[in-house]
Amino acid sequence: VYGHQNEKVNTVMKEMVSIVKDTNALVVSKKSEDTKTIAILQLAGESIYVNGDDSVLGNIVKSIGVENVFADSHNVELNQEALIAANPDYIIYYSHGMGEDVLGEFGKRLTDTKDILYVLDAVKSGNAFPVQDDNFTFSASVDLDILKVIQFLAKKIYT
Repeated sequence: VYGHQNEKVNTVMKEMVSIVKDTNALVVSKKSEDTKTIAILQLAGESIYVNGDDSVLGNIVKSIGVENVFADSHNVELNQEALIAANPDYIIYYSHGMGEDVLGEFGKRLTDTKDILYVLDAVKSGNAFPVQDDNFTFSASVDLDILKVIQFLAKKIYT
């Protein structure tokens, strides 16, 4: 815009373009006839909410060709029966500022064969995983490293 070059900006832009191209190539090459499905769960203490396509993660999964089983939901509390009926191929979950304790407790539920959620194919096949600080260094969606999340989810789902 002002006739100046910034090497750091150029480096970041090149990385962004590379990640987008690589992810797109992976999705196109691996996308099967059957659309993959996913549920996006936000953990808030004892409550669990579902995220629709209007959320940050909802937009990401949609961009890589994954169908959100709660696409039309707008951050409503999880109805476990609806989740079981939908039986998504994948479940991702995260916590806004609630930290490791909430994620850890939910992770324990997913390994408990007596828990109601253990009937889900995603849980039994190990396709339920957190999107957390260790993966993306964020504490709220505004800090989410979008490109790393896109790359991470595309690899998890299509490889």
